[in-house]
Amino acid sequence: MSAGLFALSINPESFQGDFQEIIFWGTSYAQHFSGKFSGFASFDGKRIISDSKSGLFAPNFEERISEFIGPEAIGYCGPAEEPFYVGKSDVGSFSACFGGNIRNCDELIRDFLHAKHNFERTDDIVAMSKLIIQGADIIDGIRRMSEKIDGAYTLLLLTPEGIYAVRSPDGHWPLVIGCSKEQDAVIVASECVGFDNLGFKRVRDIEPGEIVLLKDGHWFKKSALPKTQVQECSFFGAYTSSRAAIVHGIPATLIRRGLGAASAKRDIADDFTPHVVMGVPASGLSSAEGYKETFDAEINRQISSGNITLKWVPFYRQDLIKHIMVRSYLAPTQEERERRAYYKIVITSETIKHILQWLEEEGLTVILGDIKSKRRIILVVCDDSIVRGSQMKSNLAPKTRIIYEMEVDGVDIKVEIHLRISFPPLRSYCPHGKTTKRGETLVEQHPDEEDRIRALGVDGLKYNSVDDLVGIIGKPREQLCIDCCFRRE
Repeated sequence: MSAGLFALSINPESFQGDFQEIIFWGTSYAQHFSGKFSGFASFDGKRIISDSKSGLFAPNFEERISEFIGPEAIGYCGPAEEPFYVGKSDVGSFSACFGGNIRNCDELIRDFLHAKHNFERTDDIVAMSKLIIQGADIIDGIRRMSEKIDGAYTLLLLTPEGIYAVRSPDGHWPLVIGCSKEQDAVIVASECVGFDNLGFKRVRDIEPGEIVLLKDGHWFKKSALPKTQVQECSFFGAYTSSRAAIVHGIPATLIRRGLGAASAKRDIADDFTPHVVMGVPASGLSSAEGYKETFDAEINRQISSGNITLKWVPFYRQDLIKHIMVRSYLAPTQEERERRAYYKIVITSETIKHILQWLEEEGLTVILGDIKSKRRIILVVCDDSIVRGSQMKSNLAPKTRIIYEMEVDGVDIKVEIHLRISFPPLRSYCPHGKTTKRGETLVEQHPDEEDRIRALGVDGLKYNSVDDLVGIIGKPREQLCIDCCFRRE
């Protein structure tokens, strides 16, 4: 997904909360989707005020939030200048923002140009808006738009009649409804992160193809687009969403811990036990927890059965710290992606000397003895996925070696870095979003796994399978999009 969306509608007669506070923080929770542009639009009962700026939402709008008055408003964090405002049309005025990708946008724009339409810009939201205003009303316009476009999307339309929230019929990207405890306000967001902080309770996901209207603090199902095959994004829960989100009806942390557990079960079956396990922040942390928990459970099971085969249980470390909240893989160029990947992760001040001292103090002599006798420390690094490999190549592998490789008491310690990747190999770009292009993924660039290991600068690499992923999410395989796991010609 390439954008985070947020919408708020209040009952002006009974609402006692802080309208600006909710819309500001609700949109801020969506910032992790993209930092390129941010935008805001509100309807005060008389007119729509709409604005978009380059850069992060909070710095752009914190000092201006009082300008945006309810009862309705939408917020946006994404790759384009949105919300996009349409001042006059046959269906009235509106401000629109969306997340996803319209694959036939260029074709639609060409058709409009041939029909003598004028454009100041030619991106997806403009094409979608042009299609909507051809309808008899907003809902008819949404239907016409859905018939013409080829793509996956979520859409918010702020109008004088309320806020229309739409999820494409394939259900690829999510939208979530939340209601206030007092039943005097309603929100819709790309994920349910922060709902409790805002004073809202998650109600349910908007269904694939559903058109919902938010008006005066309530929500109403207005219509539904023609059904198609549901294809929810399997990558969203494994990586894109916040750790605090609920995806496919279950917490994202459970999906990620389950994927980490699947990696651990495979290593246990292969008689591979590392000394240390750590996670790549932030989305790899739950995977590392699941990996570690599975080894703990296995040793307890073996102790109970009296048949102990594990020599030790790996201990958990968190030596990599995400210090700057930015997604490196969203940057438009490889040079910028590598620069972001390098700077966003810092390492702790501890070194292998401190780690070995801690092992000795804790009495973990079996692990300590093996490290010193073998002159190596086996480290498993759990991560959610490898897209292009920029972060691992330019940042994580070299920095991890700084922590774990040095001479200690006359013993030269080396580290073996073994990656355990939650998501199956990404063999293709995603046609449903705007984050990768054809030929960019690490697997496309390095089809041979041994070559891939060398390119990443590590010693071992294992992925979960598609069957692992589908089983942990718990939905029928045909209802999940796993296009990125297969080569696209």
